[in-house]
Amino acid sequence: MKKSALVLTDVEKGYLNKYTQKKDTVLNKVSLTASLGEVTVLMGQSGCGKSTLFRILIGEEMPDAGHIEILAENVSPPHYRNIEMVKKRFGLLFQNGALFNSMTVGDNIAFPILEHQPQLHAGIVDIMVDTKLRQVELEPENYKYKMPSTLSGGERKRVGLARALALDPQLIFCDEPSAGLDPIVSRTIDKLIKDLVTVLGIAAVVVTHELDSAFSIADRMVLLKRAVPEHEDAWDGTVVYDDGTPEDIKNSCKPYTVEFLGEFSQNSLCLSCRTVQKKNFSVCEKCGKVRHIFPLFLPPVK
Repeated sequence: MKKSALVLTDVEKGYLNKYTQKKDTVLNKVSLTASLGEVTVLMGQSGCGKSTLFRILIGEEMPDAGHIEILAENVSPPHYRNIEMVKKRFGLLFQNGALFNSMTVGDNIAFPILEHQPQLHAGIVDIMVDTKLRQVELEPENYKYKMPSTLSGGERKRVGLARALALDPQLIFCDEPSAGLDPIVSRTIDKLIKDLVTVLGIAAVVVTHELDSAFSIADRMVLLKRAVPEHEDAWDGTVVYDDGTPEDIKNSCKPYTVEFLGEFSQNSLCLSCRTVQKKNFSVCEKCGKVRHIFPLFLPPVK
């Protein structure tokens, strides 16, 4: 049985609506786990609360209720201050790399090391920086003294990942790691994260909406869904709608999962009555409507 790096149970978060003076629910009893040696991917459409959940996980926001354990430490209210201690044990990879443009690549990677271990000799820090650069497949002699402004998008992501690994964390949080990259570089970054998790035995929690990337790296997938009137959802805010291995998610018969995955799903959804059907059905078995398939290129009008 794999050891849990992250456990969330019934986590809630809401914000006061200044017009109605009532609290609008964002996260509604969200529960999930992430294990060491695995990549857990959080997915969901824009506005479903992924960013709010991410900020809670990294200690930027406090949940209203629920139980949270990060690396076996209780960081739930009223123990949320414990997260400041836990931050030394997890790394962060932000969407744009979030590098300090006034510092060299080497200084960027050394920053968290010196912040938490200022007593270390400069020579030891230098060795640690070189090691982290090699872990993300960048040669120190070619990159350590470069400025972030001279790096490509993929190189910035690698340096950001090296900085996330600077303190040898047991858990890394990645926010859209392949966003803004071309497909080739995106696949390279995905493989790098997957390989590092496997080799180092750490856990990674990846927030993404890019399905190609999600299915290439995930060991476990968590799909969040925000309640919308047209779906007649029986809850407020966002819940964990589906959870499982990539194969579980692909074969899921839950309507929103099928709709969200599109061609990645092994099923199809009738858009008229939202009934899950066999892949590429012709006529809905429930409402009898014909499934319309629109051509990519319409013939010219004469």
